[in-house]
Amino acid sequence: MLHVLKIFKGNISKKKYNLLQNKNLQELKPFIYKNNLVCVSRRLHKSSLNLVYKHPIIAPNNSSVSTQIVRDGHERVAHGGRGATIQEIRNSVIWIVNCNALVRHVIHNCVKC
Repeated sequence: MLHVLKIFKGNISKKKYNLLQNKNLQELKPFIYKNNLVCVSRRLHKSSLNLVYKHPIIAPNNSSVSTQIVRDGHERVAHGGRGATIQEIRNSVIWIVNCNALVRHVIHNCVKC
């Protein structure tokens, strides 16, 4: 998982200001956490959950790492449908932007499905 975070960190730190001004991300209320990681500000800020679950890291949907995360989530739900796969991904510490389209693409290209 540490390798994944370094990949996202490298992508995000270059365009930190532009990323926070992105209209697609403004509704997620992003904020910059330690090591220039951009995280989602959720309504769980008063929860006793671990910080990474309260504020997942925002990941681009056009990354090969994001695609691999979706494939892994799809396999963990035993090749379930789009809703089950999205729910499995959302329960992780990564928030993939426009996840619905990426999940649809991965399921469409899944050999077993």
